[in-house]
Amino acid sequence: MANKNNTEANDEIPDLVSDEESGEMEDDDEEMDAFEEEVGIEAFLATDDGETVCTVMVDINDTLGEIAQQIATTNRILVKMLTKLT
Repeated sequence: MANKNNTEANDEIPDLVSDEESGEMEDDDEEMDAFEEEVGIEAFLATDDGETVCTVMVDINDTLGEIAQQIATTNRILVKMLTKLT
């Protein structure tokens, strides 16, 4: 009797994705594949100069290191100034 109730309950559960939506998703995948073949995904991952996300991140890291050194130098100068004032 418990199996009968489970079967009836399963029949009442609606599909989360309809057949129409499933077909639309497949169409989107096909369009994306065709787009990637025509344009090439590489066009979006690098600039004309050859810069990639990785090279930009390395440049940012180097720049932040330089800024940190400048702040440390400024802090040392400020500490020396404050010790002379007191």
